[in-house]
Amino acid sequence: PAVGHRYVSLGAAIGKRSVVLYAESEGDEAAAPAEKAEESPPAAEDDKDTAAEGADDITNSPVFLKKKIEVLENEIAELDEAIVQQTEAQKAEWAEWGPQIERMRAEFQNIKRRTNDERDSAENSERAQILGRIFPATDNFDRARQYVKPKTEDEARVNDRYIAAVGEKLDAAFSELGVVAIDER
Repeated sequence: PAVGHRYVSLGAAIGKRSVVLYAESEGDEAAAPAEKAEESPPAAEDDKDTAAEGADDITNSPVFLKKKIEVLENEIAELDEAIVQQTEAQKAEWAEWGPQIERMRAEFQNIKRRTNDERDSAENSERAQILGRIFPATDNFDRARQYVKPKTEDEARVNDRYIAAVGEKLDAAFSELGVVAIDER
C-alpha cells in the first residue's frame, strides 16, 4: 500500500479473489471503490457462474452496505465535530489576539504614512537648499546670455554650440526638478 493511504479489506478470500472495499487517503471524505485480484478466475466460465459469484459477493449485500453507510456517517459526524472545534478555537484566538493585530496594522499604516510624509518633506527641503545655492550662478549666466551678443562669426558659433547648449540643459534640469521660470519684470 502507498504511504498515507488506508486500506480496508474483508480479510477473507472469496473464491480465489481477495476484495479491497475501498482505498482512502487520510483526510479524504469520499471513498473510491477498488478491487484487487490475487488470481483472476478462469476466462472460460459461463455467464451463469459469473452472475452467481456476483450474488455471493459480500460487498453487494444490503447488510454490508448499511454497515458501510453507518461507518461513513460516523466519520462525517466526527469531521463535522472537528470543524466546529477548530472554528471555535479560531474565534477564541481572534478574540484574544485580534484587537492587538488590528492596532498593530493601524500603527504600521500610520508609521508608513508618516515616514513617506517625512521623506517627501526632506526631499523638498534639500531640493530648495540646492536650488537656492545654484540660482545666483544661473541667474548670472542667463543675464550674460541676454546681454552678450556675438560680434564675429566665431563668437556666434561658440555661443550657439556651447553657451546656448548649456543654458538649454540647465533649463531642462530645472524643469525636471519642478522649477518654473518667472518673469522678473
